[in-house]
Amino acid sequence: MAKEFLRYFIRPEVLAGYLKESRARFTPVMPSMTRADPWWTDPSDPHRPVATRQGLVTPTMPWWQTFNPAYAQVISEQLWTQAEARVTQYGATPEQAADEAIMRIKVIFERYEIT
Repeated sequence: MAKEFLRYFIRPEVLAGYLKESRARFTPVMPSMTRADPWWTDPSDPHRPVATRQGLVTPTMPWWQTFNPAYAQVISEQLWTQAEARVTQYGATPEQAADEAIMRIKVIFERYEIT
């Protein structure tokens, strides 16, 4: 049933409806969808046409996590968010929180270091 649902869901007319109802939080992966529907490039919306152009027309670059597994782990562990929480919720000084985050980042990068 899952495969049947996906066959249904990825039909351009179904996926287009879903993407529109999600308020364009996701860019269509099929450029033809945006060319066939002026909703994606409607200049009365200040965000949608820009996001569509950035996602489908201008050159894009993969996230840094795809090039560096150490950086991917740092992002995955949300170390900077945790440091902010240590300051705002647990009373740590910004210096303490930053030092802890940096120490953890160093440990992660050392683990992936090529010798």
